[in-house]
This record gives sequence, C-alpha cells and structure tokens, in this order.
Amino acid sequence: MPKTHTLGLPRIGERRELKKALESYWNGMINRNQLREVGLEMQRLSLRYQRELDIVTVGDFSYYDRMLDTALLFDAVPQRFRGLGLYDRLNLGFALARGATHSDGDVEPLAMRKWFNTNYHYIVPELDSRCSFRLFPEDVRGQIRTARRELGPDTPLKYALIGPATFLYLSSLRETGGTGSAAGAACCAGDACGAAGQAGALELLPRLTTVYAELLGLLAQEGVAWVQLEEPILVLDSLSPEWLQGIEVSYRELQEIPQAPKTLLATYFEFANENLELIARLPVDAVHLDLVGSGWGQQVTAGAKPQTTQGSAINLDLSRLNGLPQQLSLGVLDGRGVWKADLDALLEQLRLFAHRRELLLAPSCSLLHLPYSLESEHGLVPEPLLAGLAFAREKLAELVLLRQALCAGDDAGFTPTGETQQALAEHRACRARCREYQEQQGCNAAPAQTAPARSPYARRAKLQHEKLQLPLLPSTTIGSFPQTPELRRVRRAFRRGEITGTAYTATIREEIARTIKEQEEIGLDVLVHGEPERNDMVEYFAGHLDGFAETGFGWVQSYGSRCVKPAIIWCDITRPEPITLEWIGYAQSCTDRPVKGMLTGPVTMVKWSFPRVDIPVRDQVFQTAAALAQEVRDLEAQGTSIIQIDEAAFKEAQPLKRLDWPGYAEWASAAFRRCSAGVQDSTQIHTHMCYSDFSTLLDAVAAMDADVLTIETSRSEMALLESLHQEAGLHELGPGVYDIHSPLIPSTEQLARRIRIALGHLPPERLWINPDCGLKTRRWDEVRAALRNMQQAAELVRAELQSGERTA
Repeated sequence: MPKTHTLGLPRIGERRELKKALESYWNGMINRNQLREVGLEMQRLSLRYQRELDIVTVGDFSYYDRMLDTALLFDAVPQRFRGLGLYDRLNLGFALARGATHSDGDVEPLAMRKWFNTNYHYIVPELDSRCSFRLFPEDVRGQIRTARRELGPDTPLKYALIGPATFLYLSSLRETGGTGSAAGAACCAGDACGAAGQAGALELLPRLTTVYAELLGLLAQEGVAWVQLEEPILVLDSLSPEWLQGIEVSYRELQEIPQAPKTLLATYFEFANENLELIARLPVDAVHLDLVGSGWGQQVTAGAKPQTTQGSAINLDLSRLNGLPQQLSLGVLDGRGVWKADLDALLEQLRLFAHRRELLLAPSCSLLHLPYSLESEHGLVPEPLLAGLAFAREKLAELVLLRQALCAGDDAGFTPTGETQQALAEHRACRARCREYQEQQGCNAAPAQTAPARSPYARRAKLQHEKLQLPLLPSTTIGSFPQTPELRRVRRAFRRGEITGTAYTATIREEIARTIKEQEEIGLDVLVHGEPERNDMVEYFAGHLDGFAETGFGWVQSYGSRCVKPAIIWCDITRPEPITLEWIGYAQSCTDRPVKGMLTGPVTMVKWSFPRVDIPVRDQVFQTAAALAQEVRDLEAQGTSIIQIDEAAFKEAQPLKRLDWPGYAEWASAAFRRCSAGVQDSTQIHTHMCYSDFSTLLDAVAAMDADVLTIETSRSEMALLESLHQEAGLHELGPGVYDIHSPLIPSTEQLARRIRIALGHLPPERLWINPDCGLKTRRWDEVRAALRNMQQAAELVRAELQSGERTA
C-alpha cells in the first residue's frame, strides 16, 4: 500500500529562531556552540513534523543554503577562500556566502541566484576545470545521527542530496587560473533558471560522480534506507543531448555501488514530460514526479481552464506513468501553494495506480517554500478563509489522510470507509466554507488586459531630461534604507494600537526627513524617502489593497537569514484609497532634489504572494496592475516626477518550459505597461529587477518600456551587461555597483572600476549609478560608508568623462 514522505521542510524555525541565531552569531553575540544548538533544535523540529510519515527525510537542513553545503561537502571551494585559515566548515560556508575580510583585502562572496522560478536564492558554486572533489562528510553523519537519537534505530531514513547533474548545471565555471572574484559571464549564460549549464561543467561530471559514489557508500554504512537525489533540471525542455547523455552515464555508474541505499530520483517545479524517456532508462529505484506544477505555466498562459484544485487540474496523461519501470513517488500536494487540496479528486486520480503495490505519495516539492503551520494564525486570518488553507504541517496531515483513505479502501479500489470517511468529510466541509466566504465577497471581476502605448522613448527622454536637469551618471538608490530596532518597535506598537496615529506619523516623518538629509549630505542626485513605513515591499502594499490577506507568522526563507512573509490572495484585488501619497509628498517637501515614488509591480506582488487557484494567475496580475495604475496617476498629479515600479520577480515568474515563454512575456510586459499607462511623457518611469539572467527575456523587458531599468550585477562583475547592452529596446540602465547582500564595504576604486566596465557597454547618457538592491537589511554605518564611496566613484568617473580621460 502507499507510503508517505516529503522532499524537505522549512528550516528557519516557527518563530524564525535560526534567523535570529544566525544574525546574533554574525554580530558576535552568541558563540558557535550556541548557534549549533539552535540548528539541532531546528532539525529535531523537522523530525517531529514527520513522525506520522512512513519514510523520514534528513539532510534538508542548512544553516544557509544547500547548494552551498553541497559545494562544501565536496570541497568545491575557490582558491581565494583557502587562504583565510577557516578550517571550520561552518564559518567557511559563511565566508563563501557573505564574503570575508583578510589582511590582503576583502574577499568577495560567491554569486547568488534565484532557485529556478522561486523567491528562494541559492549560492552559486564556483568551479574550474582543475577541480578535484573530495568528501567532507561530517555534517552528513551529524544529521543522520541526530535523527537516530530522536526517532530510534528502526525508522526508515531518506537522506536528501542535490544531484550531481543539477549541482554542476547550476554552478559557475571560471577559466582555469582566473582570479575574478565572481561567477562572471558563465553565471549569466543560462536558460529559464539562470543556470550556466556549460559544456565545461559537464566535463566535470565523471569526476564528481566518483565522489557521489563514495558518499553513497558512506550512507549505506550509516544505515540509511533511501537517498533522495534531486535533479530538478530534468523538468527543463532545454537540456542538450550531451547533458542528457552525461546524466545517464553518471547514474549508471552510481548504480554499480555495492549495497548502496535505494535511490529516489526527485524532479520538481514542473512535470518532467520532455525527459520522461530518459528517466525511464535511469537505473534508480524510484522516481518522484511533480504532478502539480508551478501555476505560471502552460495551463495559464495558453488560456486553458484555470487550475481549480491542487493536484487535480494539471492536464497530464497519468496513465503514461504506469509505463515507468521504477517505483513511483507522486507529488500530488502543492508544495508551493497554501490552499487545501481536493482530496476527493486526488483519490479518483489515484485509482489509476491501485495495482502498484509500492506507491509513494509526497508533496510536489520541498515544503521549504511554505510557512510552518496555521496554529498561530487563529484570530489573524479570517476563520472562514483559514478553513481552506494548509501550510507545511497541514500539508503533511493531508498526506497522511490521503494514505489512510487509500489504505482503508475497499477491494474495488480506494473507496475509503469508517473514520477516514469522516475525516475526509470534515476536510471537504472546510474547503466548502472557504469557497462560500470567497463567493460572498464577489470574487469574479475580469480586469482589462491591454494598455495604450506611450510616446516614443526619444520624445520622452528629451522632456524628462529637460525637466529633471540631472548630471551625467546620475546617482540614486533602489528604495529602502536601514530599519532600526526602534523603527520596527514603533511600527509594531502602532499595529497593536499601543500608540496613536499622530505619534506614529510623527515618527515616520522624522525618519523620512533624516533619510533625505543623509542622502543630500552624501550627494545623491535622485533621492528616495527610505520606506520607513514598510516592513516588506509586497506585504506593505498587500495590507493596503483589498483581496490580500496577511498572516501573523507565515515566514518563508528567501536566503540565508533573510525571511519574507507572503500575503495570500483570496479575492479580487482593488485599491480602496491612496497608499503612498502622504509619505512621498512629505519627502519631496524636505528637499529640492527629485524624490522617487516607490511602488511594487503587479507581477512581483502576485509572484511573491500565495495566489488564488480558482482564476488564472494572469488575471490576478492584471487586477493588481489596475489598482497600481490608480496610485501612479495620483502620484503624478501630486507632482512626483519619477515613479519606480519594482518588478523584482519579473524573470523569476517566467515559466521553466520554453513552450510557455512567449505567452508569459506578452502578458507580463503588458501588465507593467498597464500600471504606467496615461502618465505624461515628462514623468520618468523606473523599474528594478533582482538577481536574474535576462538573456531569455530581453524582448519582454524591453516591451515593458520603462525609461530606466536598474538591475543587480555587482556579484557577476557586470557580466549581465554583455547581453543587455545589445537590446535596442532597453533605454537607460542602472547596473548595481554595490552588493548590498554582503557586509563588505566596497572601496571607491572598486566601484569606479565597475562603472568603467559598464561604460564599455553603455554610453554615459544611458548609465545610472546605484546599489544592487534596497538597503533595508544593512546597518546605517555600512550604508553611509558604501554610498559615500559610490558617490565619489560616480564623481570620479564623471570627471574623467568630462576631461576626456578614462582609466582602464
């Protein structure tokens, strides 16, 4: 009968205990042993969540990132970090992720990139052709032995590993002997998930496979029953024949390990339809397939019927799966969505597999992308809505109920009886109560999905430059400034009703005035109000738009210790009243320099929330765009000359399948234009995008028709400009020169060098100078020093241009 397992669980803590411990450790407030104890408690919590599952997963815990951990496991450490004297793997990992300071100068961190089409960031390993992998298995043994102490010796364990092909495909390959500090062009030369995937990386696969084989032998000695080898690249429809052949050869070598644990090949984020024939040939014991998908793919962009229930509306010929020779693990519960599943529909689908004696059931992907539990949300989320939700713990409960229903079925095939039938009825009633609540709110608006074209850029640029009178290489920041504990305390007190609105407004105005003064003293040309009223760029706007529900403790890891709290879209999205006018207007009254209006774009608002499943994602994006268009018009009417509409998730939201790219590109760029439709030609529209490879999306980015695009490029040493500068439809660009995700403060010369590199791709009239991203997570002393250096670098290169002298 079916058995249950999960590919992974959240690891940051139900109350973000690991986040707080990490930041305390980095600030010298706790020692290594205290941090380790928090990490052990997070592992024990994960094991407790899995007590009712048939197979327990370990190895999914990380203090920072599992791709980083895999690099450390196999000693894939760049040479520049080997001279730091960090023999402790934990601290070495932190240096790789965050950079380090050495007597010879700063050692810059590895690059960071989005994990496929999620808001989770992974650390990009740096490899070269001389890599000699070797095993450092201490952490592997530690996680297994923690599980044994907690669960006893007889519990079947499954150790989760990123597979060898995916590890190499998502790594960066540097030239042998190169001294560059970041991934370079290799990191920006990929496909849908921004991976490298170079032939040179493929040449390392036999070498890496040998060390994986050694690790499988060690896991066998530790008594592990299963090894989960995650190969999500197999869902891509862009893998070359060489990569497909290399994967097959690698897995045949792994199968030769005597007495190795059973192997589960795991794919996720989409259904691996294009590579199913290869998967059928691989000598693995079981295959995990995602039957849910991302919700941003073909069934939405092609205009098909929207997904209405998790696990039941993906248009797959499930009977094909019965042709696979391996044991099946079916990802039937949405590992990235928060809605309860239609278990009745799933039971009906699973009749196709009634004859398979060793069926495995699991969520579609790791539950890392969900909050921990709904237990703390009562009283915060409306109870009828809460009845229709399921976070990580509730997903596992659904999984157990599904197994019970299948195991309690009659001989005719999976018709549940007795107590299980009652549990299913209660689950069904909860979903019905939630649907009824949504219908009472009128969730059926059909938004407009077109926008009038703006005037040609050349006309707009002339009017904007005349109005703004900015110098060559204008300097600015992306939006947010550091948020002190006192500022967070005031916001929290206001939400709880502990201070008056008058006191809250006075505090926010004081912070805005201080931030404006800081920017003026540094010398920045275009200012921002600093966003002191905002806890998060999506959560803030979600709290001011109808149709979004906020949670109290729905935290999800984004990278390292950084967490976000996605809102839940449950009804039609509208703007009941202006959102930002008061704060932007006050900021502008504090200075003669232009202050940007700051909004979060429609794709990002929906992508970084948990969307509805009863209407297409596209419709939710256009509803949001219509609401934001009202805010844009009001800002312009108030006198705001520059309005930034952040689309940090624009690339991230691109579907993984090439088949789905054209449809997405068309409607996503149209949604952005819908926001800025009708503004005057003299109003400058900016947008900002996060760590991404835009080579597969250049036409769509150009079609957004923003006047200025700011992007994150410092960790790749401006390599992204190789592709961007060739796109004629892009206008002015601000390639980030200051990496705000590292505590390192770049020198004026480092920043000037990056500016000069950018000028090798862009004329000075089109170049802006700015950090990579918002500054909210940094300290004031770090930001002040880095921005001064950035401004000095801009002025230095500006003087070089004016004098006709350029330094290489």
